[in-house]
Amino acid sequence: MTQPPNHAPLGSYGGPPAENALRTQLLRDLVGECLSLSHLDSVAAHVYSDNADTVRQARLMATVGSLLTDGLIVVGDIVGGSDERVEPWNVPLEEAMERLHDRYVVHHDAWEVWGWTTWFALTESGQQAAEALQP
Repeated sequence: MTQPPNHAPLGSYGGPPAENALRTQLLRDLVGECLSLSHLDSVAAHVYSDNADTVRQARLMATVGSLLTDGLIVVGDIVGGSDERVEPWNVPLEEAMERLHDRYVVHHDAWEVWGWTTWFALTESGQQAAEALQP
């Protein structure tokens, strides 16, 4: 299950400042959207532009993990055409993170394995948290 029952408020996250910036930007970008792992990687590349790929990957994985743990996003497969949505993976959080790690970190050089095959969307709680962040 990639949507835990206990939702932590957005402000309760106490990660590093850059990770907070990444988390905030991802939430803002996801409002009303289904976004690919490729998009999330691009945002992380901007936030962590002075860091090595391995650092960026680790920070993005930590941020995605915190958003999943807090019940603010789901990860899964894209379905639909003009009314696209993310069909969440029906797996425990740990398994979802292992799948992400395998696709994004282990096979990072094979963009086709992760770029457009892994998608994210906000939960209702995530939508509320993201709307509170809008300027």
